[in-house]
Amino acid sequence: MAFLAYTGLRWGEATGLRVKHVNTDRRRVSVEENAVMVGSFVEVGAPKTHEIRSIPYPRFLDDAISAAMEGKGRDDPLWGDGRLHMRLPNSRDGWFAAAVRRCKHPTLTSPG
Repeated sequence: MAFLAYTGLRWGEATGLRVKHVNTDRRRVSVEENAVMVGSFVEVGAPKTHEIRSIPYPRFLDDAISAAMEGKGRDDPLWGDGRLHMRLPNSRDGWFAAAVRRCKHPTLTSPG
């Protein structure tokens, strides 16, 4: 996810973002929540530092962020389906692992 690479946010901070935390005019997100896996559930709470902070994002992420916000309410999670916070990718069988395999072997079209 380019958003993580160019903002420096932790996974839980990025997946804890809600639509209302995005200021598209200033290209900034407000880190106010953290969504982390506890056992098999996602728990939403304060960020690791317990401090709200504002983080800039580069212009080239505008389209991805706008697409992520589309059709969602202000309190909906920014990333994912808008109802549930995204889970940390499974390092062996999840979408992230499949993407890495495709990068290593561009002829692969599906995980396997």
